[in-house]
Amino acid sequence: MSRITGPSLMSSTFMSAPGLIGTNAARTFITADVSSSRNKALFRCSLCAMIRKRLLLVLMLVSLARADDKGERVEVTLETLQAKGSFEVKLEGEKLESFLAKKHCVYFEWGFGVLEKSHFATRFSSYQSDSPVKIVSDGGSLELRPSQLRPHLSPSLEKTYTKRRAARAPEVIREKLGEYGSLTAREYCLEPGRTYHARVQSETYLLPPESGSHNPGHGSNRVLMISDLPFSEDGKAPHPVTPAFENWRY
Repeated sequence: MSRITGPSLMSSTFMSAPGLIGTNAARTFITADVSSSRNKALFRCSLCAMIRKRLLLVLMLVSLARADDKGERVEVTLETLQAKGSFEVKLEGEKLESFLAKKHCVYFEWGFGVLEKSHFATRFSSYQSDSPVKIVSDGGSLELRPSQLRPHLSPSLEKTYTKRRAARAPEVIREKLGEYGSLTAREYCLEPGRTYHARVQSETYLLPPESGSHNPGHGSNRVLMISDLPFSEDGKAPHPVTPAFENWRY
C-alpha cells in the first residue's frame, strides 16, 4: 500500500469531511481558521485596551481622592468652579509692592481723576500689575492672568492731591494738577493669604462677521469675580468692578 504524504494527505483528509471537496475546500478551511485567529487576536487587543483605559480612570480617581485626603491641591478650571456658585478663595503669587500704599499684594491697580460723589466724573489711565495669581479653593487651585480676574473691591487707599501740595503727588498726577484744582488717586489690592469671595461668570463679546455674512458672531469667555465682601443671593457683587476693568474689551 502506498504511503500518502504532504498535500495529498491533506486533500484526502478533507475529502472525507461532509460538505468539503478537494484542495479548494482545504484552502477555504485554512483561510477561515487564520481569519478566526486574527479576529480573536483583535478582540483580545480591543479588550485589553478597554481594560487599560478603565484602569487608568480608576487610578486617576484614586489619586484625586488620596490628594484630597492629604490636603493636596488638585488643579481645577474655571469651568469646574462655575458649578460651585459662590465660594471662598485665598490668593498666592509673587509678592508685589503697590505703587501708592507700598502694600504687599499679589495684584494691584491704581488710577486717578476728578472725584464727584464718590465716583470719578473724569478718570485718567489706570495702572495695574501683570503677574499671574494663584487661586486656592477647597476644590483645588489654578493660576490666572490678571485679564481673567474681575476684582470687586473697596479701595485700599484713597488720597487727594492739590496744587498746593503738588510736590507730594506722583509725577503723572502733578502733570495734570495744573489743569485741575485737585485730583484723587485710588488704589486696589488683592492681598496674599486673605480670604476673598469668588464667583465665575461668563462674558460675551462680538466677533467679526463670517465670510458672506453681515451679522457679527459671538464669543464667550469665563472670568473670576473676586470680592472682599460676600455676593448677594442672586450673584451680584457689593462693589462695582475696579476701574481697570470697567470698560474691558476683547
